[in-house]
Amino acid sequence: CFYQILRKILATVKKKVLFQDLQKLPTPSLFRNPYLLNLFVKYSFCKTSVHNINVVYDTLKLLTLWIKDGAHGESYIVPKFDIDYFLKGLDILFDSEHFGVLMELQIFLFTIFDYLDPLHRIRITNSLLLEKYFMKMFFHWNEQVNNIFMYILLFRVKHLKADLSSGSHTKLDWIISRIEKELAANIPSSPKNGNTFIPQNLLVYADGSMKNYLSTLEAYESWKADVGTLSEITNFPNLRERFIRNMLPG
Repeated sequence: CFYQILRKILATVKKKVLFQDLQKLPTPSLFRNPYLLNLFVKYSFCKTSVHNINVVYDTLKLLTLWIKDGAHGESYIVPKFDIDYFLKGLDILFDSEHFGVLMELQIFLFTIFDYLDPLHRIRITNSLLLEKYFMKMFFHWNEQVNNIFMYILLFRVKHLKADLSSGSHTKLDWIISRIEKELAANIPSSPKNGNTFIPQNLLVYADGSMKNYLSTLEAYESWKADVGTLSEITNFPNLRERFIRNMLPG
């Protein structure tokens, strides 16, 4: 009964309250109930059209706020977080061909990554980032989308603690090694050559993407040397402004 009432309240809120007003909700107290965050995530994803960039932006902005507050000052968000449903939502967004949606999604993921339980980060990394959407994102035609993905790989995936990474480091290194080897061999982009590791339709972006990765890797190594530790980073300076300034309307 409680959840039915809450759903009706959320439906009313969605229709009558601006997102700016939703951000003023006392979210830390709301999420003292470990099940509320799951309900808010499900409702938000269900009411979001992946084809509307403005709605996607508003939804991910709210989810960022709620997930951060869901941590209650602790290392990670509330227990019993429904990672399976969350992965389905991320999967739908990653499947979009709209570069604006992909940029917003990745900025969201970069921002909230360290608030997730380490085992949840590993599931996102292994099922989406290093498997299903790696080629699409690593060789993406849009420079901003490509840039953000490199930062996620290095400042988030490579940042996972070795004892919790479940092979993510090794897998990433193996993938990069295969790409470098194929590019060094100067394999021609030919429809007849079906045995390449890099998809044929993405070879045209391969050189630029690899240079971008190596440049970001250099920045990552420099960051490690400067801070002298691999402590958690939760805010990358001016991330959104640097990547999407003048790229989206409004």
